[in-house]
Amino acid sequence: MIRPASEAQRGVALDPNGAFRYEALSFIMSNTRKRAEAIGLAEKAIRLDSRDHDRYLYLEGWSYTQMGRYEEAIPILNRNLATEVLPIACRSRVSSGWLASRAHAWPSIVVAHTLET
Repeated sequence: MIRPASEAQRGVALDPNGAFRYEALSFIMSNTRKRAEAIGLAEKAIRLDSRDHDRYLYLEGWSYTQMGRYEEAIPILNRNLATEVLPIACRSRVSSGWLASRAHAWPSIVVAHTLET
């Protein structure tokens, strides 16, 4: 049986400068309820690949969401939305709106590109 986390960690060990490796491991950690770890891995991916940071912002924001830390997730998902191209942008827009309603912060949320896409 292949263990995804072990394989992803092996990938990071083989290519410690590969942002995609950290993205994959972040995704796995987020989905195995190790969300604090997932946030750190997404942040590492952003540092390694600042040109493609939008794809890692979503993982970071979603991990905060899963931890119930909505106020922290909203600005991260909005930054993702402002820079991401479809189809993930749609997911971010829905996530940001849902989070804002959950956090009772709708007036303070700024959703970029809502009408442009």
